[in-house]
Amino acid sequence: ALLGPGASPERMYADALALALAEIEANPQDRYAWFNAGTNYLGLGQFDRAAEAYDQARLLKLPWRMLWYQFGPFEAYLRVGRYQDAIALADANLRTSSNLEESYYYRALGRRALGDEAEARADLEAALRYNSLYKRAREALNE
Repeated sequence: ALLGPGASPERMYADALALALAEIEANPQDRYAWFNAGTNYLGLGQFDRAAEAYDQARLLKLPWRMLWYQFGPFEAYLRVGRYQDAIALADANLRTSSNLEESYYYRALGRRALGDEAEARADLEAALRYNSLYKRAREALNE
């Protein structure tokens, strides 16, 4: 009730996207504004635009640990069929730390989409070694 019409997810994403786009207009080199635009495009189901915004954020050099915790780029790349990009992003994360269960999970999804079932299975098993309670990885492995 306090948020009124701004309480709907679509409205929240649209409002946040407008803010991110204004920040990009003010400073096209703002990597966080580009990343935020990608996140909000993703939330609005505009996957191509999300992937493009995330590409720009990554070109502007996000902090190397950021994608340990933010998974929007993986989701966008997978949604638009950029499976190799999702795999490459997971590989980059795993070069900096080998215990990132989400990176194994997203790499598995990319590998599975490309038909590499054995490597996808190995990645899902690795994700579950690091977090045996990771529901999405367990469900994907069961599939």
